[in-house]
Amino acid sequence: MKQKIKSITFIGGTGASVIGEAAKKNKNWSVNLLVSLVDDGGSTGRLMRDLNIPPVGDIRKALTALSTLKKELSLSFEHRFPKGELKGHTMGNIFLSALIQQTKNLNLSIQHAKNLLKVQGDVLTTTLKPTKLKTEFSSGQTIIGEDNLDENKDKTIGSPVKYELIKDSPANPKAVKRLLNSDYIVIGPGDLGANSIAPLLTKGIKNAVQKSKAKLIYIANLMTKLGETHAFSVNDCLNLIEQTLDRKFDFIILNNKKPPKNLLLAYQKQEEYPMQFDIKALKAKKAKIVETDLLNKNIYQKPKSDPLRRSLIRHDGAKTTKILKKI
Repeated sequence: MKQKIKSITFIGGTGASVIGEAAKKNKNWSVNLLVSLVDDGGSTGRLMRDLNIPPVGDIRKALTALSTLKKELSLSFEHRFPKGELKGHTMGNIFLSALIQQTKNLNLSIQHAKNLLKVQGDVLTTTLKPTKLKTEFSSGQTIIGEDNLDENKDKTIGSPVKYELIKDSPANPKAVKRLLNSDYIVIGPGDLGANSIAPLLTKGIKNAVQKSKAKLIYIANLMTKLGETHAFSVNDCLNLIEQTLDRKFDFIILNNKKPPKNLLLAYQKQEEYPMQFDIKALKAKKAKIVETDLLNKNIYQKPKSDPLRRSLIRHDGAKTTKILKKI
């Protein structure tokens, strides 16, 4: 008897794309990557401001992750120009920008890119127009914009207590439909505000996740982040997401493998540490807890032309997918 195809929707940024790339290999899954449009930094921010288009960076990563082209071909989409007028831009960002200008339709542009890259699954955005993130901290201070939050290194600002969109757009109807028809919805890993919470702040997306009969899964971040989650545990992140979403998780996936000393030292220099968790408090949430080794042994090598902060330690897509299969 042929096994029913399960629809699994990942909500997030780079972390979700890494896992989605491994998950697409499961023939019994239909993999979807859902990204928000709050990104306003780096190449994406420059193109957005210069061309008056939505941010394309997270869309590009998702398309590359789900591409079935030969690796060297799909990775050309990720090529970042090291010098000249194009310095810092990626091939994929420029290509997507051209499609959006030509079609004047974000969903159609993504569809064209999916056809070109032979994408297996779907790539969706929460909205069809850019949104802007506002983060309120325990000190009472606020940070406007995803890039300003990403680059913040001020610990005295406290911890985030609330995220909101000061410039929101209606939910993308395709994304709403996909969420309602999903068997599993996975949130994380990724930046707490920009990747995990921002997509849920759009009312139509939040309502769709609440109404969906899908099992809700949280994949916890590996490391804290200076300027945002430096004082947070997994429990704190989870509480803020559930408070925003107003729905409880069915599964919580945690990494229990300690990163190598050399990597920990590199993170300690920028005052970032492994994300801690209180397992007793997490179990009280009635969700099923999975603790296992999720670490990728390879260190991410950031191109010199990329000025943004990037994670060195990342989830292993194959290991994480193996856990999702068991679920």
